[in-house]
Amino acid sequence: LNYYFGDKNGLLAALLRDRFAVIDARRGELLAAFEEEGRGDDPAALLEATVRPLIEDAASREQGPAFAALVAQISAHPLFDAERYFANTGLPGQRRVYERLDALLAGLTPAERRLKTRIVTAIVLQSIAAWTGSPEPRMDVERLAAHLVAAVLSAVGVRPQPAIRAVRPRRAARP
Repeated sequence: LNYYFGDKNGLLAALLRDRFAVIDARRGELLAAFEEEGRGDDPAALLEATVRPLIEDAASREQGPAFAALVAQISAHPLFDAERYFANTGLPGQRRVYERLDALLAGLTPAERRLKTRIVTAIVLQSIAAWTGSPEPRMDVERLAAHLVAAVLSAVGVRPQPAIRAVRPRRAARP
């Protein structure tokens, strides 16, 4: 253990880094799709790109529930600094999401932004951990992602961008 990782914190960091690299690759795919749709700065799309890969990972692996619970426990620790972690992560997708969401909170003080980041992190990770531990049948990935996005947007007081609707030509009046 000491030879490869230095200590148990090094082991934990390696575990998180490797697992989050896979999750972040999926996040990058979602971000690219949302950007293609013109939703690259939409808070709801950014949050979906954050939560969906976490939920998919938790649902698709045998160790998903244990990993979700571990990450939720780490993030709830008083010394965990979510803002610093997300700002400095080596994960390009997560960094892009964090920077865009942080820009939406630019009118807040640094203390308020840190608090909101911590609230978002707790809501997302604790909810996924609870979902993975729930008895079957549980809510599907799509519905859980939608519920989490709505809960987070409400908690931080950010409104999603209005959907762009196609304008349909009016039909001519019948004679």
